[in-house]
Amino acid sequence: MTWGENMNDILKKIIQFADEHEDIRACLLTGSRTNSNITPDIYQDYDVIMLTNTPDYYLHDHRWVHTFGDLVMYQHNIIDLNKHIFLLLYQEQFRIDMTFVSISRLSEVIQDSLLVKLLDKDGMIPNLGVATEKNYYVKKPTEQEFQKAVNEFFWCLNNVAKGIKRDELIYVKTMFDTIVRKPLIEVICWYIGCLYDFQVNLGAYGRFIKRYLPFSLYELLEETYVGKNYEDIWGAILTSCRLMRITGTFVAEKLGYQYPLQDDINMQKYLEKIKNTH
Repeated sequence: MTWGENMNDILKKIIQFADEHEDIRACLLTGSRTNSNITPDIYQDYDVIMLTNTPDYYLHDHRWVHTFGDLVMYQHNIIDLNKHIFLLLYQEQFRIDMTFVSISRLSEVIQDSLLVKLLDKDGMIPNLGVATEKNYYVKKPTEQEFQKAVNEFFWCLNNVAKGIKRDELIYVKTMFDTIVRKPLIEVICWYIGCLYDFQVNLGAYGRFIKRYLPFSLYELLEETYVGKNYEDIWGAILTSCRLMRITGTFVAEKLGYQYPLQDDINMQKYLEKIKNTH
């Protein structure tokens, strides 16, 4: 069975499921499988939205999760009584993320620019047009958002440095790879946004950064991903500071904002002092 045939078979099962359940009045597909800018592969999820009269029914009855294949496991995320999501993984190596949402939320649902209609029993779904990425473009930051991200990055580096000196590896890795990296990636995304006039989709968690970030900067970013050796972590810290200055000053210049250069300089001096303290 080819990948294309497999995809069609799964979609047929999804549509059949919606058709056979009276409470489900419409079924929509969204996400990467409707995005023409994404190179198809077998790992793409099926992001499905079921518009139903009784979303609360699926809060309690989970027997249907075995309908589509041999289930590995699933996760159930409840947004509220009118909207909840099942993340379903199957042994046949496909995944369905199925959202059950009340018909009363239709106007909210159709704001998604990547929607494709699979089934509409009552003709309630308006003309959706061609699926596009526009709702997923990098958003231009306000000056407050920009300043907050840069400040958070530099401020939290002092915590990383303290952790290294105390030999608290778990704290160091969590602080650097989670807390510090988040604003760094935000600024990098805004940098790319500036390059493409904020008409670029970088995917969840920056998954497409490699595609759009200049190679020399991507190499620097790669160097910030290191293991447990403290010397390597110090190197990653200094590289991340260099990357923040390059991308942050560019974003500030393009958007007419002020880059906090003095904070940048002061923190790097402070980090060098901590690094060289025995």
